[in-house]
Amino acid sequence: MREPLCRAVVAAVLLLGALGCVDRQPVSTGCPWIDEPADQGSEQVTSRRIALLDLSASFWPKRGERATQPVDPVEKITEQLTADYGKDGVRLVSLAGFDGSSASLVQRLDEVALPVPTGSDTERGRESARKCLEGEVKALLKEEPQTPGSDPMAALAAAGSLRGDTPAGSTGVLMVTDGIGNAGCMDLRKVMDGRTDAAGLIGSCKSKDDLAKLEGVEIRLAGIGLRAGRDPLKSSEHAWLKSFWTQVCGELQARCVHETSKSATRRSTVERPGDPDVPFPDFDCNPCVLPEKLLFAFDSAELSPSASAYLGLLVGQLHGRKIVRVEGHTDSRGSVAHNAGLSRRRAEAVKARLAGAAAGAQAVGLGSSEPKCAGEYRGGEPDEECMAKNRRVEITLAGG
Repeated sequence: MREPLCRAVVAAVLLLGALGCVDRQPVSTGCPWIDEPADQGSEQVTSRRIALLDLSASFWPKRGERATQPVDPVEKITEQLTADYGKDGVRLVSLAGFDGSSASLVQRLDEVALPVPTGSDTERGRESARKCLEGEVKALLKEEPQTPGSDPMAALAAAGSLRGDTPAGSTGVLMVTDGIGNAGCMDLRKVMDGRTDAAGLIGSCKSKDDLAKLEGVEIRLAGIGLRAGRDPLKSSEHAWLKSFWTQVCGELQARCVHETSKSATRRSTVERPGDPDVPFPDFDCNPCVLPEKLLFAFDSAELSPSASAYLGLLVGQLHGRKIVRVEGHTDSRGSVAHNAGLSRRRAEAVKARLAGAAAGAQAVGLGSSEPKCAGEYRGGEPDEECMAKNRRVEITLAGG
């Protein structure tokens, strides 16, 4: 069996400096099982349920304020943690809050074993356990973030480390968050400006080996796009964010589900350090330059799900203006014929997604003939940053 959540995080952050993971004492009364350590030598662990809660300022309203949105953290988390109550064996539950640092998870439940049902009234026992866990969740809601921002990827890495050798089908992770990562491995600002994509974010994480342990695990996502600390996202922005998280799940090879919930009022009783803003694209441009990484996988002309939603953002900002030309561009690697064909297919894929806004538009592939960045090679070695600027799609609007 692997080490509990807080200690599991230590290995993932030793290279980052001092660890700020904080272990909290149980607050629930009449729930002695919460304070009893699980048998770490047991071979009978039948399930692990892990709940992660975003403590950042964008997900929560300001202190003393409230927000009513279709996500109830208390309901969702207690539902997750009691899901295996009536099953046989050792059923372990963990609960932690996260902010903008992989080194500052706030841990409330560290591999606590659910009580064994007694008697014939299983539902009564489940309700008793639920009330105990509700107390722990409500206590977590009162915790102040220790660092600004939000790094959901670091929280998922901690969950991956915690999984150990438990079968994927017996492991469940719930993350309650608006999904607007702005720190560490999940800094969406790098995605919005075209520097990276879902695969790049994961590949850049020091804890990518722990993320790989989520393969096949069900990850339930509740609250994606429902930020309360700033103005609500537009419907097109919300759609892009959900699509991007679907792409993240695909890269992790995890089974991710976007959860819905009844509307609930969320209140904040603590001060939270301000979150860095993640600006969504503002398409006040002509031509509009769309980086390759936001649209296509390497050497592919098939739009990713998040790319399709990203183009929806553009359409929502056109305000009736027509697109007259869609150009595909590549870097200079590959043959002239290959680059011409790939860039043309990409231009056609973008035009097709833009539908009526691009009706009658010309779709052309220019390959590497019109670079935005000269000098793709330095000392005989490819300059990846320069080449990335050349791999793009440009959209020209009517009216100049």
